[in-house]
Amino acid sequence: MHHHKILPLIRDLGQRTQELLSQEFEFMGLGPGQIRVLTAVLATPGINQNSLARATNLNKSTISRAVTILSRAGYVEIRSLTGNKKSLSILPTNLAKSLIPQMSSITEDTESVIIKSLGPKEAQNFGQNLKTISVNLDSLIKQRRNQLATEPNSPTERT
Repeated sequence: MHHHKILPLIRDLGQRTQELLSQEFEFMGLGPGQIRVLTAVLATPGINQNSLARATNLNKSTISRAVTILSRAGYVEIRSLTGNKKSLSILPTNLAKSLIPQMSSITEDTESVIIKSLGPKEAQNFGQNLKTISVNLDSLIKQRRNQLATEPNSPTERT
């Protein structure tokens, strides 16, 4: 059986998908990371920045920049629901909510293009395989992070 080099394929798939989505969402004046953040805010109104970082797998500084850009563009509001400045909630504006059908359509159309040459079972398997790869990567990332936390002065040993 011929084995493809999988990392270049994954990287290429991600880059091409981001390029396509950037073109599709250009009308909003936002980049892929900002779209990812906005999508998470629309899915979980009132989310805080820490939860947003976990939900999007983006670091906190990227989240902070994205939220600032989204706020300035009129897509989100930042509120302190508890009066505590450390506990800020990010809420979608009516403008952002009005774009949900168009954003959903773009996402669905993009997914259709990606899997158009696959049959229903192949598409299902492809999705499941991507989920499995994602879980495996998350596990490895956590493992490496824990190794670095317990042994900060030694190089991470590869297994």
